[in-house]
Parts: sequence; structure tokens; C-alpha cells
Amino acid sequence: MDPYIFISYCRRDKDRVVPLIRAMQRRGYRVWYDKYIDAGDPWEDVLAKKIPDCAVFLSFLSPAYFQSDRCKQEVKHARREHCRIVPVWLDELQTPTEFAFLVKEYNGFRIPSGGPDGALLDWMDSKPAFRPCRGDEEPEPRKRTVGRAALVTGQRSIVPSRRFVGRKEKMAEIETAFRQGATVVALCGMGGIGKSEICRKLLHTYTNGPGTDLASRIGWVTWQGSLRDTFYRQFREIQDENVEQNWSKAQNYMRDAGADLLMVLDNADTMEQTDAEELTGYGCRFLLTTRKWRLSNRLLDIPAGTLTQDQCLELYRRTLPPGDPSPEDTLKEIIRLAGRHTLAVKLLAQTQDAAALTAAELLAELQRTGFHLSGILETIEYHHRPEQGGAEAAEAEARFLEH
Repeated sequence: MDPYIFISYCRRDKDRVVPLIRAMQRRGYRVWYDKYIDAGDPWEDVLAKKIPDCAVFLSFLSPAYFQSDRCKQEVKHARREHCRIVPVWLDELQTPTEFAFLVKEYNGFRIPSGGPDGALLDWMDSKPAFRPCRGDEEPEPRKRTVGRAALVTGQRSIVPSRRFVGRKEKMAEIETAFRQGATVVALCGMGGIGKSEICRKLLHTYTNGPGTDLASRIGWVTWQGSLRDTFYRQFREIQDENVEQNWSKAQNYMRDAGADLLMVLDNADTMEQTDAEELTGYGCRFLLTTRKWRLSNRLLDIPAGTLTQDQCLELYRRTLPPGDPSPEDTLKEIIRLAGRHTLAVKLLAQTQDAAALTAAELLAELQRTGFHLSGILETIEYHHRPEQGGAEAAEAEARFLEH
């Protein structure tokens, strides 16, 4: 029999443990748990056979675990059989004196606050004891052919703006991050810089353009304060009106889809660390847009950055009526005052057009009023980094909005 992991857990913790077991199986681990007990087989007989034969005895510890007679019998039996015991703490708790050996004699792992995620599996991958349970070699990843991905959500348009310019290098950077194993990528930057447009362009390419071999299913959701509310009736296949049931089905959908699914989660500015880390446990890929930096060290941050001067110039001219004769040098000075901020550049071009101004007249008005965003934008960018901020940055953001 091939080496396997025996999973010991309390049934009261099923909702937290079973998703982790499924994640282990998707990663190639062989596991055995009570799901495989045949009807009519005495539990004691199974205990006597399966525990001594396991390569690793993995116990998920919680208050409920230590209240369960069966769980306590399992871990004691594993110790008597000299099994390699690996304790995993689901909760912060005081280990009963009777089981102090779990702390003193064995190296274990504590699940971070916020519930199951990829941290446990990454930790298991780094431990030699678990390697026999997934074979000598890593399972071959399933090869995908390049093709158009299916849009599995229906509440958001992913058609990019017709004025979209540049960003090819940034989209390539995001793709490379996922190909190199990133599960959750956070596209970070201040508001209006173009994060959402980058994602729309990327997903539109996957669903309507040349396609991709990165994922066969694509989705888009907008942050609504919690994961449960964010995914409420967003998947076309899941339209349960009960919020809790809908969330449960959405979680299962994402776990079952695994790496075949790429989700954009837009405007995750108020997302908490625990929510971000929970995303790493579903097996699919997430691309977040957020003003926050370093939301979690399990996420890969990619800065959205600003457009180049030439790209801003192209955006400005695309916004003006065709054939507009505005001098390039004048437009470059307007763009400099706008700090190469994407939304500011577009709004200034729209203002010039709507007010029937020449570029020189608009520039003169900006200079008269003291319009100058470059320094303000730099301060705002730091405002959303955890090591910076304060009253100065908040005031700068207020001045930007006023402009």
C-alpha cells in the first residue's frame, strides 16, 4: 500500500477540516479519513488497521477534539503504535495535561486566524515526512491548450475602455506571477490609476481575444465588505437566495474548479488580512485590485504604477476629438501637472473638449489656479502603504479630490 496520511479530527470541526483535506488531495497527497469507512465496518477494527499503517498521523486539535472520546482514543493509539504524529491546532487553546505530549514531543502547525488556507499545505510541502505521501515526484500539472475562457459570472462587464493604452508589460507581469505559482496577486495603487482597466483588458483578452492556457474559466466580482456578500449570486450556476447556502455553494464551486478558475476581485480596499488569506485556500487564482499594500505576506503585490509620458499623451489625444491640433509640448506640460495620473489626464482632456478650450487656454487656467498633482500623488501613494500615512497623506488625498 502506498504511504498515506491518517486524518484525525472531530466531526464538529468538519466544515473547517474537510476543505483542507480536499486541498491536500488536489495537491497530490494520499489521505485517509472517516469518509472511507464502509457501512457496517466496526470503527475499532478500522482504527486498529489504518492507524499503524499510516506514514503520518495528522490530528486537527480544537476544544471539540479533546471532548471527543473517539478522537482521544485515536491519538493515544497512534502514540502507542509509535506513529509519526503531527498536531495541527485549529484554535488557540490550552492543551489538556493528559495530552501535553503533543506539545512536548511533536512538531506541529497552528492554523493562522481566519480559517483554513494554503499556509498548512505550504508547510507540509516543506517537511520531508510528508513527501512519501505524495510520491517521489510531483504530480504532472494538467496541460491546457490555448483557447478562449468562459465567463462564469454575470454581474459585471469586462469590456475595457476604448481609450485603453499601454500596460502590456504590467499584464505580462501578472501572467508571469500566476505561471510561477502565485495563488493570489494584489494589483496595488492609488485610486484612478487604472487597476480595474488593466484587469478588464486582461480578462477581455482571455474571453474574446486570442484566449489563454492559464485558466478555462474567468470571473469578476466587486468587494462588498465580506467574502460571503461579495460572492452572493455572482456565479451564473449558483443563484441561491439564501446567503449562507449561496456562500457554501460558491466555496465548493471554487474548490472544485481549482486552477481552472481565475477570479478578479475588484476594489478590495477595505478587505481585511483574514479575508485575503482565506482566498489562498480555495485552489483557484485571484487577482485583487486594492489601494492597500502588503495586505498579507501570502499575497504577491504588484504595483500598478503610472503610464509613461508618451502613453499619457496617447490617452489625452484619444479623449479629444479626432484631428485636434493641440501642440504636443503644451499637452506634455498639462500631463506633467497631472502627475501622469490616468484618471486626471482623461478628465483634463474631457474638460478641454467640453469647455471648448485650446490646450494653451487650459494650461494657463491650471497654472493660474495652482493645479499641480505630482507631489500630491506621491504622498497619497505612501498613504496606502502600512509604514507610511498620517495627517499629511490624508490631507493630500483631500486636495487631490478637490482638484
